[in-house]
Amino acid sequence: MQTTARKVAAVFVAAMLAFAMAFVATPTKAYAAGTGKLTVISDSAEFAGKEVKIWKMFDITVGGAGTDAETYGYAVDADWKQFFIDKNTDFKLGLGVDPTDEEVSTAAYNYISNLGGKNDQKVTEFAKLARNWAIGKSLADDGMANASDQAPYTAEFANLDFGYYVVSPAGGSTSVDRKTDAMLVPVKDDKATIELKSVYPTVDKKVETDKDNVSAEIGKKLTFTLKSTVPDVTEYNKYRFAFKDELSKGLTFGEFVSVTIGGQTVNEGDYDAPQPQLDPEGKTALSVKFGTVDGDNRDAKALFTDKAGQEIVVTYTAFINADAIVGQAIPNKATVDYSTNPDGTGNGTSVPSVTNQYDFGFKLKKTDGATPLAGAQFELRHEATGAAINLVQVQDGVYRLALEGDNDKVTTVTTGDTGIIEFRGLAAGDYYLVETQAPSGFNKLGKPVKITITDTTADGANPSWTVKVDDAGEAITGAAGNIPEVTVVNNKGTLLPETGGMGTIAFTVVGALVIIGGVVWAVRRKRNVR
Repeated sequence: MQTTARKVAAVFVAAMLAFAMAFVATPTKAYAAGTGKLTVISDSAEFAGKEVKIWKMFDITVGGAGTDAETYGYAVDADWKQFFIDKNTDFKLGLGVDPTDEEVSTAAYNYISNLGGKNDQKVTEFAKLARNWAIGKSLADDGMANASDQAPYTAEFANLDFGYYVVSPAGGSTSVDRKTDAMLVPVKDDKATIELKSVYPTVDKKVETDKDNVSAEIGKKLTFTLKSTVPDVTEYNKYRFAFKDELSKGLTFGEFVSVTIGGQTVNEGDYDAPQPQLDPEGKTALSVKFGTVDGDNRDAKALFTDKAGQEIVVTYTAFINADAIVGQAIPNKATVDYSTNPDGTGNGTSVPSVTNQYDFGFKLKKTDGATPLAGAQFELRHEATGAAINLVQVQDGVYRLALEGDNDKVTTVTTGDTGIIEFRGLAAGDYYLVETQAPSGFNKLGKPVKITITDTTADGANPSWTVKVDDAGEAITGAAGNIPEVTVVNNKGTLLPETGGMGTIAFTVVGALVIIGGVVWAVRRKRNVR
C-alpha cells in the first residue's frame, strides 16, 4: 500500500511540475512547438550594419488551440541549465544536488515570472546578467544578424524555434537611462518585435568651429573638431573607445591642439594620438585612443567611469595642399570605434561624420575689346592697395597661390598670346587685379579691378561659386571643370591733340606787320605836324 501511495505521489508531483511550466496551462489543452520570426528595429542610423546575437533560454510550446486564450509551456534549454545551477544560491532557486531538467525549468520559470512586468528594472538587470554569462562562457549563439544599411534599420531572424530568447545588439550605448543593451523576448509566432531605444556612440565633425563645409585658400590653416559623448560603461569590464579620422589627399595634417572631456584637458597618459603618416595614396589616417595602456590596446573603463554624458572634444589643424583641384570637394571623414561586449572585445563603428573643404579659381582674359592681348602684367592682391600675393606657375598661363616651401614664387604674371591667366587655390572673398604694365601701345588700367568670389555651394560634395567684376554686371557661375572667365579691356593709345604749325606763324607775321605799320604812321604824323 505504501509503495502504491509513493507511486501516486510521484505522478502527482510530476503533473504539478508540468502544470507550473505554463502561464495559464490546463490539462485539457494540447501543446505544440513551432517556428516564428523575430525583428529587431531602430530608427537610429547608428544601428545600420550593427550585429545582433540571440540565445534561446527556454523552449516554448503553445496551447489553447481553438480557444481565444493561448497558454504556454516552458522548458529550459540544455545550454542554459548550467546558468541557473550556477545562480542557484543568488536566485534562491532551492535546487538540490544534480537537479533534473524539469526541476531547473520550474525553478527558473518561477524566478523570472516573479521579477516583474515588461521592462521592469529587475527584468532588465536579469537580461544583462544572462547576456554577460553567455558571452563570458562563449556560449554558441542561436542566431546572428546584421541590421540593414537603409532605413528602417532592421535585423531579422526567421524560422526560429518557439522560445524565450536573450537578445544582444551591439553595445556601447551613450544613453545614461537606457539601463541595458540586453533584452528578453518570447518568440511564439512571426510578430515578435523589439524596438531599440539604445543610443550608440556618434561623432560630430566640424571645420572652423561649426561648419560642415568651407572654402579656403590653399595653405590656410583650418581648425577641425571631433565631438562625442562619454558612454555609460557600467556594464563593461573593459572598454575600447577611439576616434578614427581620414584626411583626403588634398589635405595636410598640421598638429593636435587639445583633447578634453567635460571641458577638462585629458592627461597625456590617458590617450594616444600618434603623429599621422601619409599612405601610398596620399591619404592621412588619424587616431585618438582613450584610456590607459592595456597590452596592444587601451582601456577607457576607468577614464570614463562616472563621466557618462560628458562631451569629448579633440581639436587639430590641417590645410588644403597643392593636390587640391579647383572646385572639387576634399572630404574629411571621422568615425568612433567602440566596444560592444562587456569584456572589451567586439567592435562597433559609428556612422561617418564628413566635412568638405574646397578652393575656387577664375580666369582673367585680357583683350582690346575684341582681340586677346599679350604682354599685360598683373598682380593679384587681397586689398586694392595691399601687398601682392605670392603665386607659383603650375602650367603655362596657370598660377596657384604659393605654399610655404615652394620655390620660384612670383608676384607678377604676364598674359600670353591667348590673353588668359588662370588663378587657382582661392577662397570665397574679394580679390583685386592690379595692372602694373600694359601691352605696348595700350594704356594701363587706371584703378584695380575688384573680383568677388561667392560660395554658392548647396551640397558640400559638389562645390559651386560665382565670380563678379567690380560689383557690377552678371555673376558668372563656376563648378568643377568649369572655371569662370572674366574679361578686362585695355584701350588702345591714340595721339592727343597738339599745338603749333602754320597757323601760329601766320599769326606772328600779321602781328609783326601791325606793329611796323603803327610805327610808320607815327613817324609820318610827326613830320606833318612840323
